[in-house]
Amino acid sequence: MPIMLFLILILIFVVLLVVVTNIVIVPQSMVYVVERLGSYSETWSAGLHVKIPFLERVAKKVSLKEQVADFPPQPVITRDNVTMQIDTVVFFQVMDAKLYTYGVNQPIAAIESLSATTLRNIIGEMELDHTLTSRDTINSKITAILDEATDKWGIKVNRVEVKNIIPPREIQEAMEKQMKAEREKRAVILKADGEKQAAITAAQPDEAVRKALEGRDFGSGRVVLVAAGKGAWQMANAASLILGSRIDTGIVITKYDHSKGPIANFTIREAGHPIPDENSFTATQQALDLVSGLTAQDTVLFLLSGGGSALFEKPLIPAADLEELTHNLLVCGADIVEINTLRKRFSGVKGGRFAQLCAPAHVVSIVLSDILGDPLDMIASGPAYPDSSTCTQAKEIVQKYHLPMTEQMLALLEQETPKALDNVETQITGSVRQLCAAAAATARTLGYEPLILTDCLSCEAREAGVFLANMVRYQRTAGRRIALIAGGETVVHLTGHGKGGRNQELALAAAPGIARLDGCAVFSVGSDGTDGPTDAAGGFVDSTTQAALKSQGCDIFATLADNDAYHALQKCNGLIITGPTGTNVNDVSVALVRA
Repeated sequence: MPIMLFLILILIFVVLLVVVTNIVIVPQSMVYVVERLGSYSETWSAGLHVKIPFLERVAKKVSLKEQVADFPPQPVITRDNVTMQIDTVVFFQVMDAKLYTYGVNQPIAAIESLSATTLRNIIGEMELDHTLTSRDTINSKITAILDEATDKWGIKVNRVEVKNIIPPREIQEAMEKQMKAEREKRAVILKADGEKQAAITAAQPDEAVRKALEGRDFGSGRVVLVAAGKGAWQMANAASLILGSRIDTGIVITKYDHSKGPIANFTIREAGHPIPDENSFTATQQALDLVSGLTAQDTVLFLLSGGGSALFEKPLIPAADLEELTHNLLVCGADIVEINTLRKRFSGVKGGRFAQLCAPAHVVSIVLSDILGDPLDMIASGPAYPDSSTCTQAKEIVQKYHLPMTEQMLALLEQETPKALDNVETQITGSVRQLCAAAAATARTLGYEPLILTDCLSCEAREAGVFLANMVRYQRTAGRRIALIAGGETVVHLTGHGKGGRNQELALAAAPGIARLDGCAVFSVGSDGTDGPTDAAGGFVDSTTQAALKSQGCDIFATLADNDAYHALQKCNGLIITGPTGTNVNDVSVALVRA
């Protein structure tokens, strides 16, 4: 009996042991794949389960959590035959445990192989530069392909991340050099911009007008202000701040968008430039009305700046004829002296005639010069200065450029302008020479050795650009940091139908000459902030400009032939845009050379 009881106890223990060992608890976020007699039976989710002893077994325990597979770098070849190493990280989740268990042997290894193959296919369609900047595109493409391919394995690929892209060492070195060059380029641009801004600031008329007016006694008579030109508002505002109520009234005539707001007791008029328009004529007549009837005790404060020839005008010929003449002079490449010599003959205010109309009042003329050599009778066509040009010279200009003339215009060419004015006092307040000096001072503070080549630059804009580029190549061998400065006013002969200005054309013409010369740059700006019929003050080029334009299918020489420097410089971020500066003292061109 004791033996029998012992055997029963053993049997009970064995049965309990079998039952207990076949109780299975599936944890949260896990599933178990169960086989019966070697075949798939069912998938157990989280909870308590009992398997049939000896008949069933847990074939695979599968996690439903998102998993991360970090694969080692894989060699891939770009479309331009550059071999590099790329490693990826795959984030995936098992959605069907049965398919995951029976769909593929070693699913992680399968994902790795599929990822490598897909990566090679994608990268093989891309060039190196595109590869380095298109991680998001690569990630999206790999994710989409892997997700679709792993559906039959019960796997959902949530995302794929390219962790590292490792180009060959020689490519890395080239990229580092390129990045260094870009940093240096930005530094050059910043320095050039600082030099440009400082030069323009030095040529602002405020201080010069203050010096000309402080301490001046205007007597007991009236003071009437007339300001004309692109710098007229700035000059008039300075005069208003200095003299205040001593000025009875005044008028400011400036270019469109050059006014910076109202000035007390002054009428502000904007008009056409470089071709005068109806607003030019009506504004000028308002000025003449202000100065009419003045006595010998009164003073006309006449503030004049560049652009006054178009803005301050009372034509003696029909407006259409004047517009055609101005257009023809600009197109043929006539310089400012030639243009103004003719303008005087057809104007009721130019060539000293405005001062005659002011008599017997005294005229105090403060002039911001925009002409080389500061010839007072040529700045804005000299409304308040005796004219040195002759009828003979005017007729020679007509013959030189084969300009069409009406009978009325031919008759006016025979009438001489005033050669003496005894009621005028004139003072120059600013010039391109001051502009160049300021540019030189700023260059010195930026660590460059300044060299002023000329303040009388007067030639074709393209020729000036080529010259500066040649100077850069020559000076580069000196082993010094040099700023080559040239002030003046170049000309452009129109041969195409593009958009641009003389400063933009000069800069673009310099680009081929300084191509691949690291650390070298050329820029040219108009001191008034406008270059030709554009919103740009000028242009900037450096050693990379030609290559950048070539990559966009832009030929510099064809562009120059079409006079389309604006759009070319726009493509390579080479436009300098300042907006109206409030002054106008010619242009300044600078070449920066760094050994």
